[in-house]
Amino acid sequence: YAARSATAVLPFLRDLALSSFGVFRRADLRMPAPFYVGAACFVAAGVAAGLRAMRAGAAEPHAVRLRACAWLGVAAALELGLVLWNGWTIDAQPQGRYLLPTLVPAWTALTCALGAAPGRGWLLGGWLVFLATATGTALALIHRHPCL
Repeated sequence: YAARSATAVLPFLRDLALSSFGVFRRADLRMPAPFYVGAACFVAAGVAAGLRAMRAGAAEPHAVRLRACAWLGVAAALELGLVLWNGWTIDAQPQGRYLLPTLVPAWTALTCALGAAPGRGWLLGGWLVFLATATGTALALIHRHPCL
């Protein structure tokens, strides 16, 4: 990415997204590809469930839900912009770990949205099993390939 050419933008964004979920060591140890695909699918399902819940109306007032979504969206956009700027202009490295302050509340909101989805039993259960499996896989991967 050091050249910062237009052709390096998409690989940079891809690596930033991957590193925000699970890239270890010196950014050369990645999770198996199905975990990234699974995470993307659950994010898409959570966003769809969250939008559906917003339209259907939940127990809390509509204005509260809108403010919560606006706060999370603005925080995510601001942090993403700052991380992109820093990664692209300062050190030319996609550092997804710096997105964690926004990703933790975003994953919490995603979990709540999946829990509110129509088929929430299997969807929420699948999400939690996925997270547990990804955590176990990451720990095993790091143990097998330590950073020496």
